[in-house]
Amino acid sequence: MSHFGLPEPEQGDKQYTEKGMSWVRLPYAKAEPRCQQEGMVLASRQDLTQVAQATDQLPMRLPYWVQGAQGVDANTGTVVTRNQVAALNVLCKKG
Repeated sequence: MSHFGLPEPEQGDKQYTEKGMSWVRLPYAKAEPRCQQEGMVLASRQDLTQVAQATDQLPMRLPYWVQGAQGVDANTGTVVTRNQVAALNVLCKKG
C-alpha cells in the first residue's frame, strides 16, 4: 500500500478504526479535495481493485469513493452507489 495513503481526519469527520488503521468516511464533495489537500489524488476504480487484491489491510464492510463520483465495493470492484452525500471510505493515491 506504499503508493497509497489515507487522508488525515479533521474535526467532524466520520471515522472508525479497523485493522489497526483509522479510516475516514466522507461525502464525495469532500473526498477528492481532502486527497488533494495532502498532495494526493482520489484513487481510481482500478487502483482500488489492485490494492484490495494486493493486501488484506483494506476494510471491506463499506464501499470507497473513487474518481468519477462512484462508490465502489472493494471486494467485487462493482459500483454500488452514486449517492454523493453518502459517507464512504476514502483511499488516496500518492503522486
